[in-house]
Amino acid sequence: MYHGGTNFGRTSGGPFITTSYDYEAPIDEYGLPRLPKWAHLKQLHLSIKLCEHVLLTGEPNHVSLGPSEEADVFTDSSGACAAFISNMDDKNDKTVVFRNVSYHLPAWSVSILPDCKTVVFNTAKVGSQTSVVEMASETKGLKGLKWDVFLEKAGIWGEADFVKTGLLITSHTQNLPLTICGIQQAYLLMKMKKLQDSASGNGTHSPFILKKPISLKAGKNEIALLSMTVGLQNAGSFYEWVGAGITSVKIKGFNNGTIDLSAHNWTYKAIVDPPPGDEPIGLDMIHMGKGLAWLNGEEIGRYWPRKSPTHGCVQECNYRGKFDPDKCNTGCGEPTQRWYHVPRSWFKPSGNVLVIFEEKGGDPLKIEFSRRKISGSCGSYAKGDCHDPNSISVVEKVCLNQNKCAIELTEEKFRKGLCPSVTKKLAVEVVCN
Repeated sequence: MYHGGTNFGRTSGGPFITTSYDYEAPIDEYGLPRLPKWAHLKQLHLSIKLCEHVLLTGEPNHVSLGPSEEADVFTDSSGACAAFISNMDDKNDKTVVFRNVSYHLPAWSVSILPDCKTVVFNTAKVGSQTSVVEMASETKGLKGLKWDVFLEKAGIWGEADFVKTGLLITSHTQNLPLTICGIQQAYLLMKMKKLQDSASGNGTHSPFILKKPISLKAGKNEIALLSMTVGLQNAGSFYEWVGAGITSVKIKGFNNGTIDLSAHNWTYKAIVDPPPGDEPIGLDMIHMGKGLAWLNGEEIGRYWPRKSPTHGCVQECNYRGKFDPDKCNTGCGEPTQRWYHVPRSWFKPSGNVLVIFEEKGGDPLKIEFSRRKISGSCGSYAKGDCHDPNSISVVEKVCLNQNKCAIELTEEKFRKGLCPSVTKKLAVEVVCN
């Protein structure tokens, strides 16, 4: 996926997907480039473009160059030639000999030679700018707002504006175990107009069971179950057979055995002004529970900043080797989604109506708009154990006071023999006046 997106309203599938459909794409869901990924991919496309004619009209030939080393060569009748040289060793760099010329290939990488001679791109050598994307809090727009609060008494004791399941039980006074089984969705259990408990499945294991002792009074008892949608399965094998909702509700302990019964919400509204500037906007809902949000009648979508599992992440990512979807997981123990994209085109110059339908409870006074900004990561570089002392003077000579520069890797500029068998990287931190 090249450009991330946002599932506004109820368009997101799932289960357990709110609005973000970003997937670390080269262009994020806010329309900003994710660097260096976007620039590195751009260079890849430009390099393949140089090979376009011979790729489309030439004949391919696969050549083995040694253990874990190979080349895919394309030639045509005019003598044009393009080659893709590969090092499939995921741990060691290799010096590959192709057509009597030596080429250095980092581990698990491919070099592109549009003329079968000159390397214009290597997949493991990232030479583009690295940037940091941050959500800058914009507190002025929402600080001190007066929120209108509307409390809806959902359930069988009032007229609700959504489908509900109500259970009416006649009993003698006693404490009995209530068991609710469900798939995927989240639920609130309410007894006699009071919230008792909540439960939900998750993306890894969608079925769940809620066991809750309930105290029943003599006479009629009202129990309400509020189902909170978190997206339906929309991918995978046989997903049309994946259910969602309550599968059974049982109460044990009655004299006549187990009874199978299978056969609290707020709305907030405030007037807001658009955040200044022209950067993309996100709504920070970290202090809210679960629900839906609207701006000027446009549905921002579901929000649910629940935390992800605390295990399965890595401190440092290494993409070398065969693909594994869990290889470079990050963000363990953090909210699965904190900011919710709000297009600037939805804002009016003033008097914007922000409506929040909260299902579990939260603090609307802490809701904020944030501006998505790209910046460099300054002050974070440090000299490594394999530092070339000439590197600073080389970069200053070529790049200082220039709008752009290109540094050629030659023996005269850099000491190639320094730290043999170690992949070299040149990181440049620039301060502009």
